[in-house]
Amino acid sequence: FSFSAVTRTGDGDDDVSNNRTVQGSLRQLIQNSNALAGSQTSDFRLQTSDSNWQKNENGQWLIRPTSALTTITDAVILDGTTQSTYVGTPVIEIAGDQAGASVNGLHIIAGNSTVRGFSITDFSGDGIKLETAGNNTVEGNIIGLRTVGNGTSSNVIGGTTAWYTGDGNVL
Repeated sequence: FSFSAVTRTGDGDDDVSNNRTVQGSLRQLIQNSNALAGSQTSDFRLQTSDSNWQKNENGQWLIRPTSALTTITDAVILDGTTQSTYVGTPVIEIAGDQAGASVNGLHIIAGNSTVRGFSITDFSGDGIKLETAGNNTVEGNIIGLRTVGNGTSSNVIGGTTAWYTGDGNVL
C-alpha cells in the first residue's frame, strides 16, 4: 500500500462508533506527508464504486471533511490531475460544508508545496490559506465553484487580508 495514494473520499472509517482516519483518505495523506521527511506527492486513485462518486457529465468525486483538515507543515504536492479521469477540468471537489465554523480548506504553512487540479468549495474560512513559508504553487484549481464550473461559495485563496504570506508563491 502507498502512503501517498488517495483511494477513498471518506473522511473517517466506516465504523462510526470509532471514527478515525484510515489509509487512503485525503486527511490521512496529509498526516502521512507531515510525518515523512521531504516532499510527498499524492496519487489519486478514486474508483467509480466510491459512495461519493457523482455520475454526471464530468463523473466527479466529492471529498467532504467532517472537521478541519490537518495543517500542511511539510512540503506536499496535492495533485488532482493524477486521477485517471482528469482531462483538463477538475473532477475532485473538496467541499467544506460539513467541516464546521471558521474552517479553512487547505491550510499550508510549509513552503515548496503544490495544490493542483481541484474544485474547492463551501469552507467557512478560506478555500486555500498560505502562510509562513513561500515558494508554493496553486494552479489549475477552481476555487469557489463546483467541478462543473457552476454554483458558488464564498471561498477564495488567502481571504480578504494578506493571509497568503511568504515569498515566491505562484497563484
